[in-house]
Amino acid sequence: MKIGSSIRFVSVFAPAVIMCCTASSAAAEPLDAATARASFEEGRATGVTPQTPGEYLSCAAMWDRWEYFMLSANTPDLKRGIGKALSAPAARKQAAKLRQKARALAKRWDDVDDLPALTAEGEAYADAQYAAFITSQPDAAHDFLMSLGICK
Repeated sequence: MKIGSSIRFVSVFAPAVIMCCTASSAAAEPLDAATARASFEEGRATGVTPQTPGEYLSCAAMWDRWEYFMLSANTPDLKRGIGKALSAPAARKQAAKLRQKARALAKRWDDVDDLPALTAEGEAYADAQYAAFITSQPDAAHDFLMSLGICK
């Protein structure tokens, strides 16, 4: 069965993030560990989780971006205070786990041929979210970290 995974991602997952994530202040501020953890936990508390191969792959790409950020950021206070769940090694493991879930679900749905396209869509989505985050767009850090909380 072929499922429009990217459509489901946009119609189910993304609105939940948008609705949940707009409560933070409009002004972009430097990311600190406490704020990062709070946004992440807020995402976890929503109860929203990936449901399709496309959602799992988008989430994996988000975790890849976070791992890159944690490895390349020159923010010792953030790295010290971020906690284990948001550490670079945890991000790497989470991304791998989500890709494995995507493959298993795609296989169960007989959707394996769509994985390359779904991966590309997920990468593009994560690139856009990460670009907003690193350029300090309003609410982007909160939204990005909340997405990571949802991406379990």
